[in-house]
Amino acid sequence: MKKLMISPFVYMIFLAFVIFFTGTTHVIAGAALTDFSRNGSRVSLSVVAWSEAAGVANPCYGYSSCYIGPEVSYTTFGIGGLSGSCDSGACIRAEDLPTLADVAERYKKKHPLPYTAVFNIDHLQDTSSCVGMTFIGTPSYGGHAVLLPGSTCTVIPPDNSRCSIDIPPYIEHGTLPVSAINGNTASVTGSAVCNFDGEAVITTSADGGTNSIYLNGVNLTSQIEVNGHNATEGIVFNVLANQPSTLTFTSTLRANGLISSGEYSGTAIVYVNYN
Repeated sequence: MKKLMISPFVYMIFLAFVIFFTGTTHVIAGAALTDFSRNGSRVSLSVVAWSEAAGVANPCYGYSSCYIGPEVSYTTFGIGGLSGSCDSGACIRAEDLPTLADVAERYKKKHPLPYTAVFNIDHLQDTSSCVGMTFIGTPSYGGHAVLLPGSTCTVIPPDNSRCSIDIPPYIEHGTLPVSAINGNTASVTGSAVCNFDGEAVITTSADGGTNSIYLNGVNLTSQIEVNGHNATEGIVFNVLANQPSTLTFTSTLRANGLISSGEYSGTAIVYVNYN
């Protein structure tokens, strides 16, 4: 199943985990942040992850031409025609690619993730409802692209809305004997600050779209929760303008078999959307 996530709020956090077993356990999380703004007809969005199961068909394979890129869905007009997105360089040609895995690979080769696209909204007079990854035969102002199967369509925030996230760069599990690894938890506390009153949604994505990070692909995982909940499907929280909202990230280790001494690592993504 495709796991394509597009975040118009540009603060994305990568949690990279390294675990050492010489009788000790440490989980280290490194964070990378970006910023988001929308002003007038200009919209910015970030493609934060895209993975595909093998064999899923590309819906525009065999077209005489096919363009794939991020586009806005409008309340009245529907999905736009990719003209602004493609004009900005955010699209790829994909009519020769038989599967969506091939599409994702080409897109990420052209635009290494995380990739932030900035382009003009075509139908400013209409209400823009959400943005997602779409395809169309030929980009045009009056055309209608189609949402790619499995792509999210993420709500666009109000004009000039922005948020930021601040969390410690490390999650430390401390020193543990191997027998104490399974079920061990460690947490860090940070905050999100937005410049508006309302609701935001925080979402995590790890391996296979779950909240479990496979550390070096072996029988050891780190399960990530935000404020005590699995955030794979998103957690809604209230924000007050310019007031920090507390976010606690918790890592729980799970051992499923014999774990040898060595260094282990994995990655999860945390991102926030306007709700």
